[in-house]
Amino acid sequence: VIVLYLLTNLAYLSQLPVLGDPNAPSVFERGISGAQSGRVAAATMEVLWGTAGARLTALLVMVSTVGCLNGLILGGARLMYAMAHDRVFFRIASRLNDASVPSFALMIQALWASMLALSGDFGDLLNYLGAAGSLFGILTIAAVFVMRAKRPAAHRPYRAWGYPYVPAAHMAGSLAILLNLILVKPKYSLFGLLIVASGIPVYFWLNRSANSERPILSELPGLMTESGVTEPGADTIS
Repeated sequence: VIVLYLLTNLAYLSQLPVLGDPNAPSVFERGISGAQSGRVAAATMEVLWGTAGARLTALLVMVSTVGCLNGLILGGARLMYAMAHDRVFFRIASRLNDASVPSFALMIQALWASMLALSGDFGDLLNYLGAAGSLFGILTIAAVFVMRAKRPAAHRPYRAWGYPYVPAAHMAGSLAILLNLILVKPKYSLFGLLIVASGIPVYFWLNRSANSERPILSELPGLMTESGVTEPGADTIS
């Protein structure tokens, strides 16, 4: 996946200049920075194959987006479910329906997503999300190091390849992207980070009476075994 991502970006750079005029008449003159609505892939294919190439690429990106949304919807609802179990989100989100699906979490997510979709331009939403997404990527990988230190004997379903160098390299790359976003798009990036920071006092308020031990963490090995994600005796992180 990493190689494919890098090759794709090299293809963009080989066909379009990095900087351009967003008001220029041609796709090439607009470049990567001036691509309409950030559609760099479509702009690249328009340079190579004309309008038909741009339309085909836009269609393929739409199909890919649907698959991506599927993962985000499922993962987001489960995240709310775990937070509710940890008593840092609305308790109703911890309920499962008869099919063991966090239906209330899905409804909360759908309501919030609808409000965001109606709030303005999708490009602005993506710009707000960029810095926040990079930050959470850094924090997620940092959690691996924290968990290794706090729970060295915990059961883990897989062996981490290249630990600690690969996770550290990922954190360094994400940090570079975050700093670049702050420099290139300070308005959107800082506002997005401000939204994230606004959740800190809410977290402490909701967590004021919670135990230091997270229920979802203590239940996780059993839940994973029951769901077939891992089996007793599976490899552990070394």
